[in-house]
Amino acid sequence: MKKTKTTVTLTDTDIRLFQAEMTQGKGTVTFCDIRSVVSCSDDDIAALFKDMVAFLPVSPEEILFLVPRRSVVLKQMTFPSRDPDEIEDMLGLQLVNNIPYPIGDVSYRHVVLDRDDDDNSRVLAMIIHKNVSLRYCRILQKAGVNNGKLVLNSFGLSGWFAYQQRASAAGDHHPAMVVNVNSGYSEICFCRGKDLFFSRSIPYGEEHLLSMDIAELDDQVRLSLESYQRERLGPEVRKMLILSTAKGRTTLKERFEEELGLPVTIFNPSDNIFCAPSMNKSVLRACRPTSITAEIGLLLSETKGLVNLTPGEVYEAKQKRKEKRRVVKCVALLLIAAALGISGQLVDIYKKGRSLETLKGEIARLQPRLEEARRKQRSIAFFDQKFGNYSFIPDLIDELTRLTPEEISFRTLSLNEERGLTIQGYAETHAGINDFQARLIRSERFHDVDLKFATKRKIAKMSVMDFKIVSRLNGYQEGGL
Repeated sequence: MKKTKTTVTLTDTDIRLFQAEMTQGKGTVTFCDIRSVVSCSDDDIAALFKDMVAFLPVSPEEILFLVPRRSVVLKQMTFPSRDPDEIEDMLGLQLVNNIPYPIGDVSYRHVVLDRDDDDNSRVLAMIIHKNVSLRYCRILQKAGVNNGKLVLNSFGLSGWFAYQQRASAAGDHHPAMVVNVNSGYSEICFCRGKDLFFSRSIPYGEEHLLSMDIAELDDQVRLSLESYQRERLGPEVRKMLILSTAKGRTTLKERFEEELGLPVTIFNPSDNIFCAPSMNKSVLRACRPTSITAEIGLLLSETKGLVNLTPGEVYEAKQKRKEKRRVVKCVALLLIAAALGISGQLVDIYKKGRSLETLKGEIARLQPRLEEARRKQRSIAFFDQKFGNYSFIPDLIDELTRLTPEEISFRTLSLNEERGLTIQGYAETHAGINDFQARLIRSERFHDVDLKFATKRKIAKMSVMDFKIVSRLNGYQEGGL
């Protein structure tokens, strides 16, 4: 069974659109188009992209938009949980002080790399500023593409590496350091098969190889490997791959083999890649020395479960549009039913019965959603009635900030409708938890303070006290607690 995939990449100089067919694990590139975007506005780029999509041989079910590595922050983190929801909550708390942007200005996703016997999960977090992701989403929308997904460029390189491993007769599946040398920059990926452990983008590329000015490129690659090994970001690297078409790549290979002590193999991005006879291959030749490795790799690799960097608000807007279309469909069905009733003399009883059953099925399918919407409406009305005239949350946060010792870190805070407050977090010592509990007891804002548990746990090889404290808040006053 054939499966068609489509990728698009937007660089500072061009926009590239590729399509390929996969049949039983073997891929064939069927379409490529690369056009210059120098001095183009985003509206111009969207119009250009729309024109390119019109020439695709197969209408795409989904278009994968590759986001440059330099636009995404990658961080490895370890959390004491296997639960996806808990990891997501802890990730957000950790990122507050670990990224150079306010947390509200970014979108973040993660992929679990591995888990140990103590139920700790090591994850690779991907953080992208919303200004960047929303720009790409607007270009897709203006081009009439409603099925786009934002994907980190590095996953294309790891996909290319996995594809080459499958194509290798030797069957070598050791972890590798892949250096993709592009025209003005290079990307370094540490991967094993399609599993990506870390990547970097450095501002040295083909132009430095062509001028034999490779000292900086050499230093950055070496420093990247040393950092990967020192911080233990993944399994031990056994080999290096250089993806380049420049003349200076042989010299670079010799230097790396001598300095790093790793076997180095040079690849052309088009090695083992098959193109359809009808495809215009002159476009690929004209784009050199620009590398197309990531685009080809994403086309020919498994994309199920691929991390989508599209902002949540864009995804929610798409879901609302889908819901709206469903409602319109139901209204259309109701109108059809009415028309069938009016023209009943022209339609036999059997057909009217079938239409009625269809309507009942639609109504039964939508009934749970209607009930859920009503429940949410009641909750919002209750909250608005109960707390609409009060402004107590900032005061509560301010009071907790004042009372909390420095060694205490919060994991979750929850407040229920009965004014019950639950605090969960970590402390360096049991004495710190006792101090925090004593401060809460002395405060006029809290009563019935109760330490539920304080358990010693390991987080990222550090011993901490995991605790849970419950209490009740005193009555609220207008304008504060």
